[in-house]
Amino acid sequence: MRRLSSHFIIFILLLAFLPGCQAPVEVEPTLQPTLNQPTTQPTATLTPTVTPTPLPTSTPTEAPCRETRGTIIDVEIPTGYLNRPVSTKIYLPPCYKAQSDTGYPVLYMLHGQAATNDQWVRLGLTGAADELIAQGSIQPMIIVMPFEVTWTPGPEDSKFDEALTLDVIPYIDSNYPTCPSKACRAVGGLSRGGNWAVYIGFAFPDLFGVVGAHSTPLFYGQ
Repeated sequence: MRRLSSHFIIFILLLAFLPGCQAPVEVEPTLQPTLNQPTTQPTATLTPTVTPTPLPTSTPTEAPCRETRGTIIDVEIPTGYLNRPVSTKIYLPPCYKAQSDTGYPVLYMLHGQAATNDQWVRLGLTGAADELIAQGSIQPMIIVMPFEVTWTPGPEDSKFDEALTLDVIPYIDSNYPTCPSKACRAVGGLSRGGNWAVYIGFAFPDLFGVVGAHSTPLFYGQ
């Protein structure tokens, strides 16, 4: 625009200057130059914006567990086969995780006649489990120790086997990260508890992969 205006001004000055230098001459009227206005609006130049690149963040590494002893908890498991819930001690191994991809194997241990479900703890079962797990001799597992209130009736009169297989086992599998297959489940017992282990192992062969019996006379007639 500035350059076009300068040419126009020079052109006007020449028109004013030439008549004074020459004789009068009839000059045909000439068209005045028209100033062409730009038909397009100037476009704005986009300024590139810089997007900050996020810096990589480090993922915190979980500290290794250093527990050497498991935990024993007490729960009351509801059942419709007995006149009271099944009082149960549950051993959770060292470094137990409430979420497990593979699930823990489960060992059900039944106490002897006239004893309670702390019998296996007093005999050192859970302490031995701690040591064997720490040594890598066995894999971490859950140990379930239910209490049988009645001491004398056999399986023809007692409903303890139904309470164990139909209520206790489903409760454990629903509330703890267990491996629910037969290969991951075992049952054992001492004296009367051993009687139950053998009986339940034969009566429910699809539930247990291993059956153990210690000082077991078996139920009468078996």
